[in-house]
Amino acid sequence: MDVDSDLTLGERIRRLRRGAGLSQEELAARAGISLCSVGDLERGGPHAPRRETLRLLAEALGVFGAERGRLLAPPRALPPPATARSAVPHNSPAPPNPLIGRAAEVAPVRAGMRRRGARLITLTWPAGFGKTRPAVAVAGEALSAFPDGA
Repeated sequence: MDVDSDLTLGERIRRLRRGAGLSQEELAARAGISLCSVGDLERGGPHAPRRETLRLLAEALGVFGAERGRLLAPPRALPPPATARSAVPHNSPAPPNPLIGRAAEVAPVRAGMRRRGARLITLTWPAGFGKTRPAVAVAGEALSAFPDGA
C-alpha cells in the first residue's frame, strides 16, 4: 500500500519540492509560474489548479511514472462546506452591508444583464465612485440565471 496515497495535492507538492531540496521560490522559477501560485497550491487554495500548471510543476520537480500520474490526476471532489449560503456556485464576496440609495446606478447594470442574455458587463464610472458594490449586488441577483456560477 502506498503511504502517500492519502496526501492532498498541496501536501504532495510540498513533499516533492522538499524532497528535491527546493524552496518555493526555486520551484516557481523552474516551473515558470508565480511564487504565489506555488504557495496557494501547497496551502490547498480555493481553486483547482489548471492541468498545465501541474504539468509544469511535474517537469520542474522531475516527477515521472506513477507519482506523475498522481500529481496530474484530477483532485477528488470535496463536499460543499456546511456553511454554504447558495446552491449555485459563485465567487462573489458577501456585501458588508445593504446597498441603499444606489438604485440609479444599479438599474442600468440590471438592464444590461437582461439585454440579450449578456454574460459580461463592464462598469466604467470614475475612480472612487463605487463600481464594486453595484456589481456585486447585481451578480448576487443573477446567480440563478447562471447555473455554472456568477
